Amino acid sequence: MNSHRTKLQSRRPSLQDVANMAGVSAAAVSYVVNGRMSEVSAETGERIKTAIAALNYQPQRRGLSLRLSREFAVGFVILDATPSFLADPFTTNTATGLCNAFVEPGYGVTLTGCRTLDDLRALRNRPVGVDAYVVMTSGPPQMRAEAYRLLAGAQLPLVVIQEPAPSDIDDACAVMQDDFGGAQMLTKHVVDRGAKRLMWIGPTRDWPAVERREAGLRSALPLDAQLQHVACNEEDFVATTDAIAAALDTNPLPQAILGANDQIAIAALKVLARNNVSVPDQIQVTGYNDFAFRNYSTPLLTTVTSSAYQLGQRAAQMILSRLEEGQFQERKVELSVKLNVGDTTLT
Repeated sequence: MNSHRTKLQSRRPSLQDVANMAGVSAAAVSYVVNGRMSEVSAETGERIKTAIAALNYQPQRRGLSLRLSREFAVGFVILDATPSFLADPFTTNTATGLCNAFVEPGYGVTLTGCRTLDDLRALRNRPVGVDAYVVMTSGPPQMRAEAYRLLAGAQLPLVVIQEPAPSDIDDACAVMQDDFGGAQMLTKHVVDRGAKRLMWIGPTRDWPAVERREAGLRSALPLDAQLQHVACNEEDFVATTDAIAAALDTNPLPQAILGANDQIAIAALKVLARNNVSVPDQIQVTGYNDFAFRNYSTPLLTTVTSSAYQLGQRAAQMILSRLEEGQFQERKVELSVKLNVGDTTLT
């Protein structure tokens, strides 16, 4: 036994080493390592797990990858010029859902932030090393479409988050949430409570989800409603509050402010409190996404509960199904959202 341990110190323990220690076949160890516990008895499974722990065995994907033509990795590409792109709560929630969904199947996720299309082209020129791509993009629509085509050029399955994939990309699927319908719900909610002068505050960056939210808002406006559009740099809190304050100073006071996300809406609440404007009595305020920090707003923000985490999970499920079946079963998946009424709108 001592000589066996000495020999193992000079190299990584192999699957055969585990089999020898457990007194089973290499095939039985492979079943356990790949989660196929039903293929072995409970007693054999426990012996194998004990041997794995004793030897500190870690499966090597290289041989399995060659046999199955798989890398057991998925690339998550985020096209966003903002240096702090991972601070965006929608991005982090989506990434978390994606990564967690790949743990049990044994896939890794490589995350790459690209500021420009040139960054994306550089990524495409590197060795691939993944089985599929998931992509989330910002920027003008033409830029986003080009990003999808660049990734599709790798001849790998592609899942687009929050926007339909171009029709000329065959091996692609879109995973989205109903942002159009969510914004409609918010708009009808404040309009039904007397708001006719509305202010929409959106980020200066182009995001497909935000575009759909604004479109949903506009579709729900009555003919006699007035809408003012304000753009802000949502990455800079001071710049955001300054943009909102300037808009309020130079225009008639709106009866409702609709923020493209909760961060922007909370910034609006700060400005209104500073100006001694009562919410919701004088102005109703709504946000969008309902991430955890919304609970720290005062008053509690009326918002729409987003499916960002579920988007990541569903993207992973679509990829796993595509890799097993050879094609996507759906061209587009759209998750529902729901209105979450707080204290910033009238009852």
